[in-house]
Amino acid sequence: MISRDGTRLEPTPLCLMFGQGHQHFLDRVASVPRLQAPPDRGRGRAKKAVSEAEALAEALFDRWQRPDATHSFRWDPKEDVRYALRANDPTDAKTKDTTQHGANRLAAVALPLLTVAPQAPLGGMPRLAVRGGGRDTSGRFTFSWPIWRDPIGLSCVCHLLDHPRLDDAEIRRALSIVERRVATRVANGKFMNFTGGVAA
Repeated sequence: MISRDGTRLEPTPLCLMFGQGHQHFLDRVASVPRLQAPPDRGRGRAKKAVSEAEALAEALFDRWQRPDATHSFRWDPKEDVRYALRANDPTDAKTKDTTQHGANRLAAVALPLLTVAPQAPLGGMPRLAVRGGGRDTSGRFTFSWPIWRDPIGLSCVCHLLDHPRLDDAEIRRALSIVERRVATRVANGKFMNFTGGVAA
């Protein structure tokens, strides 16, 4: 969506990088999926190569350990490096957090499923809306997703993300949804992150 004065293009609400710290969202979306496997893990004799299949399987089926020194999108709440939340200096390269490479690859290729379109609220300015997105009472962007029990297809996933009444327990039960989680976009100085998802 273009600003009223025509000078800037509003990014997707899922974009948390605007060049700060040389982090550029579109560059990441293009480059992360191309790096099939993360760099070797460990040092010396403990050094171990990880295949593309292993990295993807870890993201899907294992508890995340976040062992990879690869690029991410700041969507993982563990990437929230506010000083108040850390025992050490989050800007120190020796304590820099790592990420789960397979999860970031999957997220990058799935991003086109989260359609973005202008939406005009009653009596307000148009804003970009994203599939699964909303606003909390403070106006902050939120992203919600259902957790379901039975296997479903891609089109069903998209419809569930768009469903307007998943806050209703009866509707969730009828759709075999176990719970609904909501994460909130937060600002940390010049950086942005998402909070962990909470049951809603």
